[in-house]
Amino acid sequence: MFKISNILENARFLFTTISQYQLEIKGMKSFLYEVVRMKKIIELLQTIVALLQSNKSANKRWLTPQELEIEYGLMEDTMSKYRMLKKVPYSKIGTKLIRYDKQKIDAWLENHNVLMQAEG
Repeated sequence: MFKISNILENARFLFTTISQYQLEIKGMKSFLYEVVRMKKIIELLQTIVALLQSNKSANKRWLTPQELEIEYGLMEDTMSKYRMLKKVPYSKIGTKLIRYDKQKIDAWLENHNVLMQAEG
């Protein structure tokens, strides 16, 4: 026959164990999120270092998606979506090589200028 005290003790143990597992899972999710975030930061830093070493972006006409992000602040993920929606000018060679023409990007940005309403 089961004693109520044993049942309660087992229930407390199970609750504690489940709570610990939930904390561990939550911690793992946070850790994985931070790893992905750090990977993106490292990739951006590598691109910045490469640009600083070459110091060519000011004179370059064609920019990679990473160079575009650094020079114009246009996020690579956003620009990828815009490419798929045919909202931004770009060139594509083969299946993966994407380049942006600085002159066309400048014109594209100017065409998307929001005019301010005069105060009256």
